[in-house]
Amino acid sequence: MKYRSKEIVEATQWFKNGDHPFDDMFRPFEDTGVVPTEPREGKIVRYFRHPGIDDDKVCEDCGKVMNLHGFLDNEYGDGCVCPGDYIVYDNDVKSDPTDPEFYYVELKEDFESMYEFLEETDDCGHHKIGAYYSNIYGHVQCTKCGKVVD
Repeated sequence: MKYRSKEIVEATQWFKNGDHPFDDMFRPFEDTGVVPTEPREGKIVRYFRHPGIDDDKVCEDCGKVMNLHGFLDNEYGDGCVCPGDYIVYDNDVKSDPTDPEFYYVELKEDFESMYEFLEETDDCGHHKIGAYYSNIYGHVQCTKCGKVVD
């Protein structure tokens, strides 16, 4: 889904394994090439595992047990994902959206205070919201017809 602040970002609210559209839980195993018959951990948001943190420990941020959490393993650092947090695609990179290196976590409360949800369909009637960008005046403008839609 698309969200807007001064810029438009692509973000997915995560609640459980498989919620991210690029998690691809039935992708073939890397070592054998065999396609799993049961869903495996997500490609973008992985299972939360930490040798020093018990699965039944209660998270200080959200109050849920740690085995309900996910993990985003990349260069952005601490990637613990609480149920309800947003996984944001780094638009500055303009790279492969299936690569977990280009995502970061925003806490639910922080994300929702900074961004406004944009509808999946546009006001022009001929293409999706993904064809919009923020212009220099902070307006969202259609890249196809130039119409300002906010």
